[in-house]
Amino acid sequence: MSDIAKRLVHNTLYNFAGRFVSRLANFFLVPYVLATIGMGEYGLFSLLNVFFYFASLADLGTGAGLMRFMAADVARGDMAVLGRRVFGQLLFCFALTLGLVLLWQLSGVFLLSFFHLPENDVLRMRFLVMAFLIAMGLGCMSNVFQSVLLGYQRMDWTNAIGMALVVPNVAGTLYLLQRGFGLVGLVWVFFVVQGIGLLFSFLAVGRLCPTLQWARHWPDRESFLPTVRLGMQVQWMRVVATLSKTLDQLLLAPMVGLSAVTTYALAGKPVLLVQEVGTLILSATVPVVAHLDSRDDAGRVAKLLRLSQGTINFFVGAAVCGFLLMSGFLVRLWLGPGYEHVAQVMRILALGHLLSLLITPGVNQLMGKGNMAMLTPILTLQTVLQVLLSWWAIKTIGLLGPAVGLCMAVVYGTAHFLISFYRIKAVAVKA
Repeated sequence: MSDIAKRLVHNTLYNFAGRFVSRLANFFLVPYVLATIGMGEYGLFSLLNVFFYFASLADLGTGAGLMRFMAADVARGDMAVLGRRVFGQLLFCFALTLGLVLLWQLSGVFLLSFFHLPENDVLRMRFLVMAFLIAMGLGCMSNVFQSVLLGYQRMDWTNAIGMALVVPNVAGTLYLLQRGFGLVGLVWVFFVVQGIGLLFSFLAVGRLCPTLQWARHWPDRESFLPTVRLGMQVQWMRVVATLSKTLDQLLLAPMVGLSAVTTYALAGKPVLLVQEVGTLILSATVPVVAHLDSRDDAGRVAKLLRLSQGTINFFVGAAVCGFLLMSGFLVRLWLGPGYEHVAQVMRILALGHLLSLLITPGVNQLMGKGNMAMLTPILTLQTVLQVLLSWWAIKTIGLLGPAVGLCMAVVYGTAHFLISFYRIKAVAVKA
């Protein structure tokens, strides 16, 4: 087995273990959290997560673009440029967090008015969203240091950090909920965990590359703007992923109520967990493609694509069949009796979210090569379709509407991307 293949397998296993452990811990915490704070408070907590997902899009995709360029800097051994990228991105994260907090203070009440919340909940949400935004800034800075680790292809380190954070997350959640802090306690746990993650990531980079003097390299246009340009190409993919996870709750909150938001949040937990597994299986291919592309090794890149596509096709087929047949049993085992409506939503959500995984091998190839332009028109139309179809379906069939709209939009977007991507690949091979 070649060094590249060994590194790919090694990083995939560590990536899977690290991130899956944290997701699995959150999954098993859900029944306890739900029983402690109740359906209504859990709906508010789900809305908080929606705000967090959309606020994280404000980085213009630079977090995703950073990994590709840092991997190339490491391959060239260019520590000066790497230092400028790190410092520039940290300054950007600080400015972004400050701007989002100020913007929320000015517009928070107006935005919350769309959800028809009681006045007491509006006041609480103003404070809790602000805390989430500051925690997001800490996570953004942590991601900068983790991108350095990924540039060195040390996913074992990044995922060791992820597994270590499970302990304060679980312990803090159980302790604060037992003490009666409720929703506020969940937010403080998230804030503290993000801060610990930043500290661990900073210490890991200092140990891995002690010669990196990032604080002495003032950022310049040449080190920052390419990251922004690539990030903007990735951005629409992130927007689509965020809408896929949150549009149902955004539409249901004002049109149906918080109980429907809780239903979709619960139904989406196991589906998104399995989707995350599918993403993790192939996540290590991005830095490998970037490394091979810098060496013009087209043969190995093509071989990696075939292996990735075959793997994800099998995974999606098995996972979809599992959800269609076992959703009712899973919900009873996980949440107990009385949640049959969650299982109904879960079956349809599984079809939409898991089908979207089929484009992952092609997207990872484009990201590794730093060319995501072909995704933009496809994902734009998919996003518009999802919004319109979900709104129409809620008006027509009620609770199941957003899940049906998601499925219809994903089927279009996935088919369009696969046809376009492999047509381009075929033309390149013939040329």
